[in-house]
Amino acid sequence: MTVKANPSIIGMFVLSALALGVLAIFYLGDAGLNEEKPRLILFFEGDVKGLDVGSPVTLRGVRIGQVEDIAVVFDSKDLSFDIPVIISVTRSKLGFEAGMKREKDGALLDRLIEQGLRARLNIQSLVTGKLEVELGFHPNSEVKMRGLSREYPEIPTIPSNMEKIARVLEDLPLERIAKRTEEILAGIDKLVNAPDLPQMLAHLASAIKRFDSLARKLETSVPHLTRRSVIMIDETRKLVEQLQTQLEPLIGEWTRVAQDSRTMIDRMDKKVDHAVESWDETLLSGEQAFSQFSKTLSSAESLVAEDSPVMRDVGVALRELAAATRSIRIMAEYLERHPEALIRGKQ
Repeated sequence: MTVKANPSIIGMFVLSALALGVLAIFYLGDAGLNEEKPRLILFFEGDVKGLDVGSPVTLRGVRIGQVEDIAVVFDSKDLSFDIPVIISVTRSKLGFEAGMKREKDGALLDRLIEQGLRARLNIQSLVTGKLEVELGFHPNSEVKMRGLSREYPEIPTIPSNMEKIARVLEDLPLERIAKRTEEILAGIDKLVNAPDLPQMLAHLASAIKRFDSLARKLETSVPHLTRRSVIMIDETRKLVEQLQTQLEPLIGEWTRVAQDSRTMIDRMDKKVDHAVESWDETLLSGEQAFSQFSKTLSSAESLVAEDSPVMRDVGVALRELAAATRSIRIMAEYLERHPEALIRGKQ
């Protein structure tokens, strides 16, 4: 006999299950909705291709939030387009207190920016090309704030490594490098396909063989050459010693001859000086005698007449004095021509 199911019991069971599901959704969903996720705004200069809504936001490799919105804003001042990226950060991932006020959050964010907090794009997957927002501390980087949003706090951004590489590649003269590379490859191709290349290689191989042979000969000849060099050096040293022993007496003789010559020259200088001094004294005596004679003659002329015996005697004396003066003049001229006569006498 079959027992018929009670429809009311089945209905109550279904309603109870639905109530439990609603309660679970309410409590679990309310816990997720009540979790605070402050939003921040970023402005990237480069291309954001590969960054989507929902892309992760990481801090030192830990996911702490996600991208909430990406837009394009036209700036009428400089006629440019800005790309604001809005991200949300989960407080529980950062350990923030749930009751922290927004004013305190702003002050904290300012301190973090002063410590070097920056945002940049990072490759999430090389296969898919997806990007993520990476937060990190770069204290030596420049702070660039656009200040275009009053609704969300702004975090300054820095170029990613890929953007830096792209900028470097943009600055490179790629066309000139490619042209130069093409010329180099053409030169290599011309050299490789040259008709005389086998002959050049053969000559090079021959030169290498000759160089190897020369090296081997030098290797065997160097000891013999070294011994001969030592013998030649020893013989040269002996020859120098012999020359030194033979030259020492000659040098001594030359030294003595030079000293004797110097002594003789000194003596001659002294004698010549003495002769000159004697000659000066003689001239001085003659001048004095002539002066005295002039005075005497003047006195005699004033005392005697022209026809007196005194005048005749004076005339005789004058003639003798003239003769003496002539003799003195002759002797002076002779001494002037032959000063050595004062030493050796008249020849």
